[in-house]
Amino acid sequence: MNVKNSSCIRKLAVRTLKKSSKRNIIAVAAIALTTLLITSIFSVAFSFKTASDTFNGRIAGCNADVYFDNLSDSQRDEVLSLRGIKETGEQIRVGMNGDQQFNNRPLEIAYLDDQSMEWCYATPLEGRAPEEYDEVVVDKGLLRIMDLPEETGTTINIPYYSYGDKTPVVGTFEVVGLYEENTIGPCHYVCVSEEYAKSVNGVSRLNLELKGDAMGFMENVLNSTDIDQCGQYQASDMSGTDFESVAIIGVFLLVIGFSGYLIIYNIFQISVVNDISYYGLLKTIGVTGRQLKKIIRIQSLILSAVGIPLGLVLGYFVGRMTSPAIFASTIFAPVANSFSVSPWIFVISCVFALVTVFISCSRPGRIASRISPVEAFRYSEVKTDNKNNKRVSGLSGMAMRNLARNKKKTILVFLSMALPVVILSLGISLANSMSFEDYYSSDYAFKVSNNSYFNYEIPTSVSGHVKDFISDADIENINDELDFKTFGSAYTTAGIPEADGGLFSVVTGIDDVLFDKVDVIEGDIDPLFDPDSDSVAFIADSFVDREVHVGDKVTVDYGYTRFKDSRTGEIIEDEDSLSAVPFKYLDTEKVDNTKEYVICAIVQPSSDLYIGYTFYDSYELLLPASRLEADADGNIYRYLTVFDSPASGDMEESDDAIKEYCEEHGLMYRSAVTERIEFNNYEGAIRKITITLCVVLLVIGILNFINAVLTGILTRSHEFAVLKAIGMTDRQQERVLIAEGIIYVMGSILLGTAVYTILHFPFTAFFADMDYIDPHFSLVPITAIALVFAVFGILIPYLVYSVVKRKTVVERLRINE
Repeated sequence: MNVKNSSCIRKLAVRTLKKSSKRNIIAVAAIALTTLLITSIFSVAFSFKTASDTFNGRIAGCNADVYFDNLSDSQRDEVLSLRGIKETGEQIRVGMNGDQQFNNRPLEIAYLDDQSMEWCYATPLEGRAPEEYDEVVVDKGLLRIMDLPEETGTTINIPYYSYGDKTPVVGTFEVVGLYEENTIGPCHYVCVSEEYAKSVNGVSRLNLELKGDAMGFMENVLNSTDIDQCGQYQASDMSGTDFESVAIIGVFLLVIGFSGYLIIYNIFQISVVNDISYYGLLKTIGVTGRQLKKIIRIQSLILSAVGIPLGLVLGYFVGRMTSPAIFASTIFAPVANSFSVSPWIFVISCVFALVTVFISCSRPGRIASRISPVEAFRYSEVKTDNKNNKRVSGLSGMAMRNLARNKKKTILVFLSMALPVVILSLGISLANSMSFEDYYSSDYAFKVSNNSYFNYEIPTSVSGHVKDFISDADIENINDELDFKTFGSAYTTAGIPEADGGLFSVVTGIDDVLFDKVDVIEGDIDPLFDPDSDSVAFIADSFVDREVHVGDKVTVDYGYTRFKDSRTGEIIEDEDSLSAVPFKYLDTEKVDNTKEYVICAIVQPSSDLYIGYTFYDSYELLLPASRLEADADGNIYRYLTVFDSPASGDMEESDDAIKEYCEEHGLMYRSAVTERIEFNNYEGAIRKITITLCVVLLVIGILNFINAVLTGILTRSHEFAVLKAIGMTDRQQERVLIAEGIIYVMGSILLGTAVYTILHFPFTAFFADMDYIDPHFSLVPITAIALVFAVFGILIPYLVYSVVKRKTVVERLRINE
C-alpha cells in the first residue's frame, strides 16, 4: 500500500512538528547558530576582497580599471563599442600643483563627472558638485592645510601648472562641496566645473570600469583600433586566487559545519527516537519509508525556513562588527570600515547551511524509514550485545555502561565538546606567546617618510627624476624642534638599474653617520668613503642566485630614458606632465651611464633602512649617499630619514611632536609607540577571533550535551520506571545521570587536552620563523572550560530528571504500552 497524497504527508509533517515546540526552539537555535557562523565567515571573506580593492583603488587615486587620454570622437566611439565595458566616466585634467605644503601630495585640478567622482573618492558629502565656472569641490584636509574654514562658501586661491597651456595659473574659486580626504591617495583632487576645464584647454580622459581582465581589454584596444596609448590605474592583479586565504576559510567552514552537524543531527535523532512508535503506527496504515523520510525532510525545511534567515541576518551583523577589528591590525587599516554587501554572501551561506541540515537529518530519516512497526513499538535507541555484557558495580559503573551502549553518540558528544577546548587552548596560547620586545627591535627611535614608502610603492621615474619622499625642510623642522643627537637619510636610484647579466639591482646610499649601524661580515668598508674609489658593499641578504665574494666585480647600468615634448623641446620630469602629452609628440632618448664596481665588503645594514622592496636574483648594493649621487648623475631620491633619541630623552613627548608634524605635513612615521599600538591591535584581534569562535563552539558543545542528556533520559524513561519499580530510588537515578554528565565532561576534556597536546608541537613549528611568537603549552584555558562544563554536567541531568520524575511509575511504564 502506498499513500500518494502529498498534501496529507505535508499535514502529517507539520502537525508532528507542532507537538514538540521546545525541541523546535532548540533546533531553530542550532540552525540559526550554524548559519550565523557560516555567514559571518563569508562576510569577513567578501569584505576582505572589498577592503583589498578599496585599498588598491585609494592608493592608485581612482578605482576605475583603465583610462584613455586625448581621444578623438571617432576613437572614443571605437573604444565604447568594444565588449567588456561595465561603466564609463569622464574626466578633464586641468593642471597640478606639486608644492610640498600640501602634505607632500600634489593637487590634481580636474573636472570629474559623477561616476569619476565616485571612482576617485571625491563625491561631495557636504554641498554639491560644481556647476558654475568658478565653483570647486575639495577635500577637508586641503582646507585644513591651507588654514581655511572647512565649510562650503569658502573662497580659495589655487596656483597650478596648466597641462593644456603649459603655463602657471592662479585660479580663484568658491568651495561648493566637501569630501573626506583620501589619506593614502597620490593627490588631492580639486574638482572644477566642466565649463572651467574646457576654457583652459584641459586634457580629456575617458575612465572605464571593466567586466573582466584589464590587460586583455587593453591588448584588444591596441590591436583592433588606431589608439596607441592607454593606461591602467591598478597594476596589481587582484583577480588571482589567494590559496592560503581559501584554505583558512575552508578549515573554518569544516569546523563550523561539523559542529553544526553534530547538534542538528542530535536534535533530529531525538525527534525520531521520541516519535518512533508514532512512525511505526504510520507504517501500519500504509505510509512508506520514503514518505517517512519526506516527513522528516519537510520538518527540516520548516525549521530551516525560520533558523536560516535569522542566522543570515545575525551573521551579517556579526561579520560587519568583527571585520573592522580584524582589518585594523592589517595593512588595510586605512580602509578598515570597508564592508561587502554582496548578495552572494547570503546565497552561499544559505546553501551551505541547507546542505548541513540535510546531511544532519539523513541518518535519523533512514532510521525512521527502515524500522518495522513491531521494532518501533519497543525501540530504545541502543543495541545490547549480550556477549560483551559484564557485571558492573556501583552507580558510576552503571553510568559508564549506559554510555557504552551507544558509543557513536557518546563519541559525537565528546568531539563536539572537545572542539572549543582545542580552539581556545591554541588561540590563547598564540596570543599569550607574542612578545613585543622580540617583535620590534630598532636601531633608531623614529623613521619618517611619506605614504609611498610605508605602502611599499616603487615610484615611477620620469627622465631620471623622482621627488624626495621627505624634503630637506621637513628634516630641518623636525630636528629644530626636538634636537636629535643623530639623524640621517637613505637614498636610492630613480628607476631600477640593471647589473651584470641583465639582473635588477637595488643600490642604496646612506649618510655617513648611518654607517655606525652597518655590520661588516667580510672585508673592509673604508674604501667606500674615498670619492675616487670604485668600491661598493654587497648586502648579505640579497636574493642573488650565485656566490658573491669580496673582490668580485659588478657593473651597474644607471642609464635612463629621457622624455621630451617635441613641440617645445622641453624635458618632461614628472608623471603628470608625461601623461598630458599626446603620444605622437613624445620624443625619447637613452642616456647611458654605466659604472663598474669592485666589492670591498659584504655587509648587513640596519633593518630600519630597508627600502621596502626587493627582486629575486638581484644584487643589493650599498654606497655612501654622496658617492651614489655622483655615480648616478644626481638621479636619486631620499626615501627615508631616521632619527635617534632626542636630546631631551623624553620619547613620549617626542613621539607626540613628530606625530603632530607628520599629520600636518602629509608624512608618516614609525616608532616604538606606533609599533606597540599595531602590535596590541594585532594581538587583540587574535584574542577576539579566538574567544568569539570558542564561545560559539562552546554553546554548540553545551547544546549537544543537553541534547545527549535529553536523548538518554527520554529514550530510557521506561527503563528508569522499571528500575524504580524494583527498588532504585530517584536519588540514585539522579546520581547515575549526573555521573554520566561528569563522564561526558571528563571525556571531552581529556580528548581536547590530548588533541591540544598533539597539535601543540606542529603549531609551534608553524610559527618557528617568527621570532616574536613562541607558543607555550598551558592548561589554564582547559581548566576554565572544564569548570564551565562541570557546572552544566551536574546541572543539566539534575534539571531534566527533575521534570521526568514528576510522572508516576505507572505513567512512565505505560509510555510504550
